[in-house]
Amino acid sequence: MLVFFILWLPIFFGFWKEIRPKPVCSDARAAFLENICAIATGTAYAVVRFVQADFVQAGGFGLSRYLSACVDYAALPVVLPLVVCAAFHRIQKQFFHRGWTPDWTGFILLSLTPVALVCAVRWGSEKNPLLLVLTPLLWTALAVAVHPLLRFIAKGPSTPRLVVGVAGIVPLPFLASAAWWQFFIQRNLVALGLLAVLVVPAVLVVCSLLRQRRNCVPYQS
Repeated sequence: MLVFFILWLPIFFGFWKEIRPKPVCSDARAAFLENICAIATGTAYAVVRFVQADFVQAGGFGLSRYLSACVDYAALPVVLPLVVCAAFHRIQKQFFHRGWTPDWTGFILLSLTPVALVCAVRWGSEKNPLLLVLTPLLWTALAVAVHPLLRFIAKGPSTPRLVVGVAGIVPLPFLASAAWWQFFIQRNLVALGLLAVLVVPAVLVVCSLLRQRRNCVPYQS
């Protein structure tokens, strides 16, 4: 399980970069800076997690455990790089006037790689599948599930488009946290249902990209 936890994110990151269509007019410098920013974000968060293992001291199985799932395990590690990527994209567009479209999912996956290494040190001795198997799968499902919604928002500065996209994105981290929490308290049927709500869209995104790759459909930013 520990080997899976360490290797899953970099392997899936490479897989994602392979199946994701490349922009017709790509900016190599912007893409390089994006990767550097992702690694820096993940490293900074990993250092914080190494110093402070858990931000929420959970006791029992109630609300504090759900908040711990949100902050320490399922949601915040994905939401944080997503926010940083959005800020980085805004800075690029505002000050350098680049129309470059960021790889949101790639940014999240790359930033989580150093986090996984630190968490492996923290969690490796516990040999807990909830930590070493479910957690990276939830991170991945979240990172992939937001991809079509963010592209939908990026297609135009329309208020209805923004509202619909945000309304689709906001529940996802809470669903991931709820699934983690339900597995923790051993309500497995509820947990599997919540997990399916998150994983199915991610699988559909991957299948759609694989089909586009097979049919050589050009990237639309």
